[in-house]
Amino acid sequence: MIPFGLAEPQIKQRYLNFLEANSLALIEHLQQLFATPLQNDVLSAEVQIFIQEDRMEIPEIWIYYSGVQNKISATPAEQIYAGQSFEIKIDFKKTFALAVEYYQNSHYHHIFADLAKQWFAICWWKACGWQYTIPCQVHTHDYGDANTIQLTAKVAQQKK
Repeated sequence: MIPFGLAEPQIKQRYLNFLEANSLALIEHLQQLFATPLQNDVLSAEVQIFIQEDRMEIPEIWIYYSGVQNKISATPAEQIYAGQSFEIKIDFKKTFALAVEYYQNSHYHHIFADLAKQWFAICWWKACGWQYTIPCQVHTHDYGDANTIQLTAKVAQQKK
């Protein structure tokens, strides 16, 4: 249990230690993702990090693929198609318990969101994602600093 009253740098370091302890599971999952073929119409991907109000220590990570003609299907595909989205599920091996007072201050939700986004980006790159065949970026949803991190060498073309 992380007791209430720790200095912010101490909380950040403990949260980063928690995330880092779970990095291998994320990196392995990402390597499997990168090995999955993309259909030709997939043009880009976007990763969003969600921080839950009642469980802010466990980030939810979703990836969304886009293309010219997005489609929706409930059938699992052998290739990733435009319009497909799914959660990048991580089985967090190590737990991270916080004193209830931390949940009552949304400031910590923002801190955890930004740290989770940075951790995800580092894991993406460690999994060799910089060379992913389509442009991809990560940002947080609702919480965090609203900045985007470019995950790949390829950058999405701006629409004119």
